[in-house]
Amino acid sequence: MVLRTMIEQTRRDMFNICEIAGPTSPLTVQISQKLDNLLNLYQQKYGKDPFDIHSIKNLKVDGSIINNIIQGSLHYDSSLAKTLNEFDLHKMNPNKWYPIHRIEEIFSYFEEHYNDELFSYIGQWVPVNCQFPDNIDTFEKSLLKLNVAYHLNHSHPSAGYYEVFKDGPNEYTVICNTPFYPYAFNYGIIKGLALKYNIQVQTTIVSYIKGGEFKVIVTN
Repeated sequence: MVLRTMIEQTRRDMFNICEIAGPTSPLTVQISQKLDNLLNLYQQKYGKDPFDIHSIKNLKVDGSIINNIIQGSLHYDSSLAKTLNEFDLHKMNPNKWYPIHRIEEIFSYFEEHYNDELFSYIGQWVPVNCQFPDNIDTFEKSLLKLNVAYHLNHSHPSAGYYEVFKDGPNEYTVICNTPFYPYAFNYGIIKGLALKYNIQVQTTIVSYIKGGEFKVIVTN
């Protein structure tokens, strides 16, 4: 579709300009508004989000993603073992792919019965348990490669995305379009990366929509 191609090109333009001029520059804001207008037009014309991955058939996740949810859940509350068993969630092979609905089901249950603290806690374990690119040895590298890591763990290239912009020395903007993972989960990932590399960060939630948007400042 022509409109979807325009949306994707505008998103790429915004990403490139933001890297050069920063997320708050007039040009970035202008392109961002253009993107919003195109997204609204697409929604009005087709009645759906162009990045809606729920329509993608056979979307799968790496087994380490499910193992991370299991481990994080049990560390948070050991009594969740019974619930995980009821959802037939057990240790998976980290070298195999599993349907995304396994995550959807348990996250829906968590959303109904628990608060954001559980999602954040599970997210903290991602840097320990899930696939990350090779040669990642600093907080900054891991943050800037977050989108690469995301697609290492998901089978479809349209399974959402992360955009990370370096705003200045030790300052970053993290934009998360992750339909299956709420903002609290992504907040936990940032916290987990900081713990992994033993640094202090100040993370401010800018938006709660589509996985959240965060301002991250390294304080040590």
